[in-house]
Amino acid sequence: SLSSYFRFTFLRLARIIPLYWFYQVALHTNSMSLDRGPADYFAHMPKACMHAWMDAPFKMMLIASVPNLGHAWFVQTVALVYLFYPILERVALGPPNMQPANVWRLYA
Repeated sequence: SLSSYFRFTFLRLARIIPLYWFYQVALHTNSMSLDRGPADYFAHMPKACMHAWMDAPFKMMLIASVPNLGHAWFVQTVALVYLFYPILERVALGPPNMQPANVWRLYA
């Protein structure tokens, strides 16, 4: 059902997307001078979060192209696999009434 699909997607994306956002915000924060302490670093985080969303919203939503994502291209790939997993499962294994699928279907 549609509600189970959204629950499946939310539970998986909720694991990786916040960490990706923290990574993007930390990239903006790393432009600070190194002689400042950790308190200044974490105090700069809210401002860096705002700038990350304003400067590159497509990057933060993972809809930017792969060259723009840089080293984080795999996060977009994992998110797409999570989004399309139910469809891929149906294509590979067939309808639910035919599961568990015969092994020959997977190697055909």
